[in-house]
Parts: sequence; structure tokens; C-alpha cells
Amino acid sequence: MKCPKCKEELRRSKKDPNYGLCNNCRKKYKWVEDDYEDDEDEDDEDDEDDDYYTVPKPVKRKKKGRGLIIGLSVILIILIIAAIIIIFFVKGKDKDKEKEPQTQDIQSEQDDTPIADPAVTENITYQSILDDYTQKIASATPGLIDEFNNEAPNCGGDPNLLAELSNSKIEKLAEISTEGITKMAELMNQNGDAQETYEEWAAQLTNVYMEQAQQITNAYTGAAPAQ
Repeated sequence: MKCPKCKEELRRSKKDPNYGLCNNCRKKYKWVEDDYEDDEDEDDEDDEDDDYYTVPKPVKRKKKGRGLIIGLSVILIILIIAAIIIIFFVKGKDKDKEKEPQTQDIQSEQDDTPIADPAVTENITYQSILDDYTQKIASATPGLIDEFNNEAPNCGGDPNLLAELSNSKIEKLAEISTEGITKMAELMNQNGDAQETYEEWAAQLTNVYMEQAQQITNAYTGAAPAQ
């Protein structure tokens, strides 16, 4: 019987005569009179144990966006926790002020206390804070995208390094958003507003942050190598 590939004569396996071995191709075939079946690679032409190579299992590759999604989730959780801490901090600060003993003369306090400008106080609203910080976030985004694009080549195409770089730029937007949310919390305590009112406005600012952060995410997606 001849090898179907190189046409060299096969030699019968001593271990299993039902197979013929090809020394040239390092293959073994079922020994039949008119037909044969390709089986496995021969490990050694002089070895009659018929041990053969096995196909390695494919290595699962991580999706390139996984690190970025985790980073965004962590940042969002940090924002929520920061908002809660801000509320309790501001409330606790107001309570401490109420507990301070009044040791000064009332008339003296009236003379020394500066008169607040009603026009300035009236201009500070949830809407004005939202508009102000929406503009700050929108203005900062293009510069952060440029920073990412300039620093991305240093990552050598590594998806994980690119995700870390992207998250670092998104965190800067998160800092601006947190500052605006803090001012909203202070206004809530100053006006004695319901917490639901504060949360509605804070959610609007958070949405602005998420929309702008998506632009940085898009820059990451364009820089990450296709897999």
C-alpha cells in the first residue's frame, strides 16, 4: 500500500497492523486493500508506540472594549457615591453651624455681617449651574480627545493600555461633573429644597457628562486594533 500524498510505500505498524506508517510524510493511514483514511501525524518514524501530535486549544481573546466598559462603570459608581457623600457632608456642616454657641452681641453681628447682594443670590439656580458646567464639560472634551490621540501611539496598539488612557481622560470630565453636582447640593441645602429636586438636576448634568465621555470612547474605539 502506498501513501496517498507522497506515493511512498507504507510500512505496517507493529503496534497495530491495521495502520500503515509513512516515514516521509510522518502520517499513518488505515491499512485497506483499495482505500485508506488519513488519521494523525507520526511522532517518530522509528517509534512504534504510535504517539501523535494534538491540536492546541484556541486561546480566547478578550474583547477590546471590556476594560473600557469596566472603567466607565467604575467612574459612574464613583460619581453616584460622591453625590451621596456631598449631600450628607453639606447637611452635617449646616447642623454643626446651628450647634455653635452664640457668644457675640447681636448688634455687633448685625454691624459686622456683610449684606448679601440679592441679585447675585437670585442668579444662582439649578439651571444656571447646569448651563455653566455643561459648557465646561463640552469645552474640555475636544482637548481631552486631542490628548488621547497624541498619547495613543505610545500604547503600541495594546487594547488594555489604550483603555486605561481613555479612562484617564474621561475621569477629568467626571471631576468637572462632580464639582457641578456639589454646587447643586449646596444650593439644595441653602434653599431647603427637596432631595428629589436636586437629584433631577444632578441627573441632567450626569447625562451631559456621559454624552461627552462617549466621544472619548469613540476615539479609543478608532485607535484600538481590530480583533
